[in-house]
Amino acid sequence: MDRDSQIIRDRLTYLYPNKIVQALSLKDRPFYSVIYGYLKEKYPEVSIGEYIRSLGFEYIGKTTSYNVLGEFDFRSMHYLIGHYEDINQTVIAQLLGISRQRVSQRLNEATQGGRDWRVSLFTDEERIIVKSMVDEELFVFEYDDNSIAILTAAQIGPVFILRNTDSIRIHFDFDLETLQLLASKNRDRFSEVNYVHSHTFEKVNVGGQMVFREKSGKSSLNIKQYCSARGLDYGEYLRNLGIHPTIDGRVLTDEDWFDRLLPYVESDGVLRVPHQSGVQSGLARRAKVLGMSGQEYAEMLGFQWRQRDFASEHEKRMLRYERLVKEQSFEGFVYLPSEEGLYRSLYSFLRGRNETLHIFLERIGLERLDKDEYQSRFGITGAILDKLKELQSTPQYEINPTARIMRNKKMVTLLKKLYDYHCQICGMDNPLVPRIEKDDGTYYCEVHHVTPLGTAEAASDIETLDHYSNAICLCSFHHSYVHYHQGGAFQISLDGNQIFLLSTLGEKLPIQINKHISFHIKEN
Repeated sequence: MDRDSQIIRDRLTYLYPNKIVQALSLKDRPFYSVIYGYLKEKYPEVSIGEYIRSLGFEYIGKTTSYNVLGEFDFRSMHYLIGHYEDINQTVIAQLLGISRQRVSQRLNEATQGGRDWRVSLFTDEERIIVKSMVDEELFVFEYDDNSIAILTAAQIGPVFILRNTDSIRIHFDFDLETLQLLASKNRDRFSEVNYVHSHTFEKVNVGGQMVFREKSGKSSLNIKQYCSARGLDYGEYLRNLGIHPTIDGRVLTDEDWFDRLLPYVESDGVLRVPHQSGVQSGLARRAKVLGMSGQEYAEMLGFQWRQRDFASEHEKRMLRYERLVKEQSFEGFVYLPSEEGLYRSLYSFLRGRNETLHIFLERIGLERLDKDEYQSRFGITGAILDKLKELQSTPQYEINPTARIMRNKKMVTLLKKLYDYHCQICGMDNPLVPRIEKDDGTYYCEVHHVTPLGTAEAASDIETLDHYSNAICLCSFHHSYVHYHQGGAFQISLDGNQIFLLSTLGEKLPIQINKHISFHIKEN
């Protein structure tokens, strides 16, 4: 017995301690639905009665004793087929438990006479069934083996049909309370097809107004085919379903725009959309269609808007370029290769401000040299190494923590410049991983401490480990590789004239470029 059956048996034991199960659908309607759904999914050929008996209970089912064919309500059957879309001869055959051919034969035999199955007052059982069908969005409900209920509607109103063991009851008249229940879910005027069509649209907001948008691109096509087959106007049909106005499924809603703008809310809670971005232009177009400004639409969505201070932003970018260029300089001179990203990005920025590179450099006190002039005057590698040595000439214990952090950042920057943002393992000629160019024209790489700083036990250890000689420049792939591949723990080693990283498992990673690691390491 599986776990679900065990739970069902325990519940039945609680409800029927005498082991005789009767009127389960009325005694515990939700539990009956659970069993019905379980069997429909797992064992569709097994009836509820058979299943309950297999669990060790006696199940008292009901046998049909009502003479359906002898007391056929011809008038009601003709009326149902003629006015309710969900009801046809096949449905009536299912309701009566006979073949569709037999239903057709009986309908053709006479158009009047027979028994009248129409009733006016609802029993308590019928009220429970109607409420359950509305709550669970059911149009046909089979229960207790020989009982079936149908609840549907048309423009002329709803109808409820119940066949049980000894009668068939048809309700065209509903009391106010039941009508209100049906109206709360549009069950007072929707057939099952109408109901499905109405649920293929979702309520959304555009410009603060509620509209309907189709959930799937095929939804409208199916409904249009339905309307065409019946000579109905598509727009009028949707309006009758309460679906109006509608928008194309591709139109962005207020909810969509809220999600798009949310990432641009900064830490102070203010929305700042990048100037001349796709989001900014799209926001402007949406606002224009609604007769609003971008700010008005954003505020309508609940955002706090602030106009960007472009002068301030330009100033920040200018200061950033000044810092980047100064970091590349030595003793008042700088080498900026025109093929590099920093030069291209700076040139474009200055051109937009009607400023030349010469004026920019002059203003920050620098002079540009070409490669040969710069090499002959300084030797680029030697100059950077001198700066690294100068940077770390002061012992750690003589500077405060903030200064140590700033010094470490400068060391990392100088080391990256020393290798022109190349990975020391990949090399420069044919790198395994190409350099990553950032939006400001500089390149991205990472600096790895060969012996982790966390292994330091004393201040003297920190002084040794937080040093450029304990660091190498790597691409993000090789940085992760030396940290995690087979446990990581790579150390610098020397084999002849080749310097490499050696793992604890003996794997060697040759260092293709080396400008700062001394060769005083012991040979293996």
